[in-house]
Amino acid sequence: MDFMGIVSYFWKTTPILPKYIINRNGINELTLGIDCSWTVTHLRVLLTERLSDLSENEQFIHSNGAPIHILDEQDTIVNELLLENSNIISLKSKLSRELLPATNSTTLVQNRTTDMSSHLQLSERQYQQTIPSTASPIISPSNITITIKDNYKIKSILLSHLLSNATLEIDNSKISPTDMKLIVSSLKQNKTIKELKIISGCGHVIEILVEVLKANTKLTSLDISLGMNNAECSLTANALMMNHTVQKLSLSRNAITSTGCKTIGQMLKSNKTLTYLNICRNKLYDDGIKFICDALLTNQTLRQLDICQTNMSSNGVQLVGQMLRVNQTLTLIDISDNNIGDNDITVIANALKFNNTLTELDVKWNQITEKGALALIDTLATNRTLTTVKLQFNKMPDDVQVLVSRKAPQLKTTGLGLCSIL
Repeated sequence: MDFMGIVSYFWKTTPILPKYIINRNGINELTLGIDCSWTVTHLRVLLTERLSDLSENEQFIHSNGAPIHILDEQDTIVNELLLENSNIISLKSKLSRELLPATNSTTLVQNRTTDMSSHLQLSERQYQQTIPSTASPIISPSNITITIKDNYKIKSILLSHLLSNATLEIDNSKISPTDMKLIVSSLKQNKTIKELKIISGCGHVIEILVEVLKANTKLTSLDISLGMNNAECSLTANALMMNHTVQKLSLSRNAITSTGCKTIGQMLKSNKTLTYLNICRNKLYDDGIKFICDALLTNQTLRQLDICQTNMSSNGVQLVGQMLRVNQTLTLIDISDNNIGDNDITVIANALKFNNTLTELDVKWNQITEKGALALIDTLATNRTLTTVKLQFNKMPDDVQVLVSRKAPQLKTTGLGLCSIL
């Protein structure tokens, strides 16, 4: 047997890692073989296996003397922790007073949690002080500053000020991921904000937002636009299955398809609180429309539905018509800008002969001509519940309004050079 060959093989394939000293709060704890190209997150996992008492409240110290916040560990390599010509890696507890700047009294009350994604990070000028507890994390926003970048201008605002109004609008493209997480986490215990609007996506905070939807009992309106994908949509919808306060949900202008709509449909079958759903300007197509309409065959709480510009075909319109024949809770539906033609609006008109709850129908920006308008007018002669119909920007003459006034006096008509039934 070639023992030298075997030794040579392992010598080549198993490199010997340089040794480094792990110093915790001034005490050399152990010596460990470490690859300096590892991330600090990797190093923390490795140390957790060897130091059973290693706390997530212990921070690695950068070579410049600043603590590495736990959310930055995945973007920091071990080599950045080493002083020149040093083999010592330092950790210090957040409770250590020497970590706090003498001129900064900012205090963050944060509890230990096993989910790394829920750890919060202040800017480098604001170090953290923690108080151990077994309760859920509670953020004290009184002295915490949020930085907002807007049109090459940078401004700072107190977190407490952001949280003091009934409506909170935050743009993910103008706020750092760290500050976004800090803001959203603060909503877990907030009792002031009723309406939350997140623009430019929610990927950095989706897991925290799910926790908020499970814990917050004051939020009544949630609006997320310009960036949400199917996975984030599904997480949000699943959280709303257990939420009993959010009444309005708007997910317009996102990247949601039928995949995300499937979870929304499941949510609508169990949620008893939501009264308004806006999922317009998403590429739902007929499959996505089917999930929504199937849910509304049994849902008895949703009052307003906006599915404009969702790329539905005549088959999707058929699904909407079937739903309107059965549903007895919707009072408003918007199916504008879906290339709806005369045959399609006739399907809707026939369905409304069996509906006595819908009060507003929006079919603007479609391909409806006088033929389709007459079919709708015929329905309006018997359906006295529908009081608002929006037909602007279709292909019909103004004299259709004369017929509307005659057969459906409950409606008010206006001109503007187009048939506008308001």
